[in-house]
Amino acid sequence: MKKVTILQRTFPHYRKPFYQGLRKYLADRGVRLQLVYGKPHGAEALKRDAENLDWAIEVQNNVWKFGKSELVWQPAWALTRGEDLIVSEQANRNLINFPLMAGRNSGGPRFAFWGHGRNRQATVNSWRNKVKSLYMNQCDWWFAYTAGVAAELVKHGFPADKITDVRNSIDTKALSNDFATVTEADKAAYLQELGLSPELSDRDSLNICLYCGGMYAEKNIPMLIAAADMIHARVPNFYLLAIGSGTHAYQFDEASKTRPWLRSLGPRFGKEKATCFAISRLFLMPGLVGLAVLDCFVTQTPMATTVYEFHSPEIDYLMDGENGIVTDFDTNAYVEGVIKVLESPETLARLRKGCAESAPMYSMEAMVANFGDGIIQAIDLYKK
Repeated sequence: MKKVTILQRTFPHYRKPFYQGLRKYLADRGVRLQLVYGKPHGAEALKRDAENLDWAIEVQNNVWKFGKSELVWQPAWALTRGEDLIVSEQANRNLINFPLMAGRNSGGPRFAFWGHGRNRQATVNSWRNKVKSLYMNQCDWWFAYTAGVAAELVKHGFPADKITDVRNSIDTKALSNDFATVTEADKAAYLQELGLSPELSDRDSLNICLYCGGMYAEKNIPMLIAAADMIHARVPNFYLLAIGSGTHAYQFDEASKTRPWLRSLGPRFGKEKATCFAISRLFLMPGLVGLAVLDCFVTQTPMATTVYEFHSPEIDYLMDGENGIVTDFDTNAYVEGVIKVLESPETLARLRKGCAESAPMYSMEAMVANFGDGIIQAIDLYKK
């Protein structure tokens, strides 16, 4: 049986379904998966979102802080011996990557990176990205988050036939199932709870839009609020629901005090979150877009965003005019784009259809299969 080890600095809860599915997928094809992960520390520990699996191995990372930067040594060297392939997160702070890169050319296991290719929340010419570019090609295989990441790796000189586009995803089944159970009565009751007219439960009867996700600087919340002010002045029955939490949640809270059409609801989960999607026509997020786009697909709530420098790789999934809209990074342009969709039932219907068609392409099952097949290809390449 062939053996592969995945090294993860920490193990966030949203990855659990992925690792469970990947372990079975590989076992069915004669490959044993070993997962090694470290305990979270500092601010990460405060999130309280760490997971564990009884078959995985937890280690105590050694961490050195240097201002806002850090270096991490994961004591997993002995666990990599005898493996056919090691897969590790591409990150400057992961010190264990460097001896693994060196070892691949001197009798050690084959080595693969998994990641973004570059830091998407820093400029291309930042020192962090300059460091990454120095060792980006020092591996035998690449597991790229998206097709866009894969294309950048090819431009950097990495062989296209040694890259797997994993189509990074999360498990959206719970939201999809909750969304499917939302009835007209549920929507009417929730609208009444929000202080809106309960008889207008159809989301095509009210121009309700939704923001759902983390609330921090890169999300450009002030831009969204300014745009919403302009939309409200021109679109009848416009409302904005803001659900989520984060360091900048106060911006929605403060704005809602003087805007009766803005509801700052805090975190919402389960069926209540699904109901928020069910009564909304568009998902507004002019700032950083990441995995939230998958929620839009499974609920057929098209996302409206902008050409923003610091999007996460998952922005690749959003096709302007097909399953969402992408405007210039300009408040006026964003407003015009949103209003155009709200005023055109035909456009909204086309975008919803695009969301429905995109959802299965970026599912957890698809990611497991993509990643698993890539591991097998990387091991087979080594065999040859």
